[in-house]
Amino acid sequence: MADAQAPIADGAVRLRPATNAHLSFVLATETDARRAGFIGGWTETEHRTALDDDDVAHCIIETEGDGETIGYLILRGLRDTNGSIELKRLALAAHARDRGYGRRVLALVLRYAFDQLSAHRLWLDVLAHNTRARHLYTSSGFVEEGVLRECFRTESAPGGYASLVVMSILEPEYRAAVREPAAGQTKR
Repeated sequence: MADAQAPIADGAVRLRPATNAHLSFVLATETDARRAGFIGGWTETEHRTALDDDDVAHCIIETEGDGETIGYLILRGLRDTNGSIELKRLALAAHARDRGYGRRVLALVLRYAFDQLSAHRLWLDVLAHNTRARHLYTSSGFVEEGVLRECFRTESAPGGYASLVVMSILEPEYRAAVREPAAGQTKR
């Protein structure tokens, strides 16, 4: 989504750059997901700053058919010289959860990171108690790298602190999972 590229789509969902006009939806979706104990959150100022940062892809998630806005995501490190991009946040509106959109969106993110941005590594951290998200990431090829113990303050965890699990997928792992050659290689 960097440099106002065309939306990325798969026939069911599409990602396109978010604008200031989307911030009320983003903040409401984020607040709901944060209350449910799924994610952390940012202030409106932090989101506005990210919208103007060329190292960040702040995207709206829409359905392809009717263009309904169903979520948002944030990628950071688009210009990282090490090719390590962070999936900072992926949040779906409550009405869009449990409908398979998360898996489809994650597949688009992987394709965008590795095919368009030429990333070497895509990484994220996920709240340890968010087992559904961890399962989605693991089943999509992400590997758990470690745990940041009780590093995240939240009301949704006993004692007020939650642990984060760091996960990543490398470009060769992505290629093997989708059985595609890396850039410059031929398929066998």
